[in-house]
Amino acid sequence: MNAYARCAFDAYKKNEIMTLSPVGIISRLYSALLSTLEEARSAVNNGCIAAKGEAIIKAVAILGELQASLNMEEGGEIAINLFNLYDYMIWELTKANLKNDVSKIEEAISLVQPLLDAWSQLPEQVAIKENAALGSQGLENEVEHKQIQVAG
Repeated sequence: MNAYARCAFDAYKKNEIMTLSPVGIISRLYSALLSTLEEARSAVNNGCIAAKGEAIIKAVAILGELQASLNMEEGGEIAINLFNLYDYMIWELTKANLKNDVSKIEEAISLVQPLLDAWSQLPEQVAIKENAALGSQGLENEVEHKQIQVAG
């Protein structure tokens, strides 16, 4: 890829991320985390120690971002549980990195997959609710408009 194409691609990706909803950002983080964990698993299985270390460091950084995104004041028990889950995964991935333990990476994958699945469904559910709310609002506006016509 030439320098101009690379610059255009980088601008496109930056714009894409900047326009994501909060739900989209979290979903994207989970997706990146899962992909990185799969890279780490593959690296361990193939004996690529440096690649494993890089992937686990990246996964731990993503988990740190997910922890930082939690609203502990308003999130209640769910935020506390997610914080503790992320903390547990960071600890287990650190051990996986030290001992080349693929089972700890696979455990993290099994914990992240349902989270990704749940967050990936949220935009669809939010859109359905927004469309229902807009449909309801549109109906109210139509009724109000007809009442004004009848009165006028």
